[in-house]
Amino acid sequence: DIERTFASYLVRFNPIESVILSEYLCAFMNSKEGVRDIKRRARQSINQTNVNPEEVKEIEISVLDMDFQLQIKEHFEKSNSCRLKSLSLYKDAENQLLDELGLKGWQPDINPVNIKQLKESFLASGRLDAEYYQPKYEDYANRVCNGKQS
Repeated sequence: DIERTFASYLVRFNPIESVILSEYLCAFMNSKEGVRDIKRRARQSINQTNVNPEEVKEIEISVLDMDFQLQIKEHFEKSNSCRLKSLSLYKDAENQLLDELGLKGWQPDINPVNIKQLKESFLASGRLDAEYYQPKYEDYANRVCNGKQS
């Protein structure tokens, strides 16, 4: 009962949960057979590929036993739980690293202009790309090389 807005080029599946679980449907549609069937129905357009929703209705889906579908649902839920935990652990690791380097809450110079002499730039690094010489990268290097600063 949640209101949603979809772009006209999206196809929305509304499975009847007593027949086919959405997790199983997702697994099937992303399987080698499901992807192959979708690609077989795809039409090339300018810089994109489209599938007619009416043709999607013609895809034959093997509906397996509900116990098997429930096992797939459990794997989806466990996988999502692991994904969320990994995001949390990654964020914790990132915060520890920033804290250890003294970069937590620190903001580099956002000025995109840096004027260098040839001997300070290309002759020293062999690089000519402007992004390499942005002040923020010098700030990061100085901050890390000089350690924590209170």
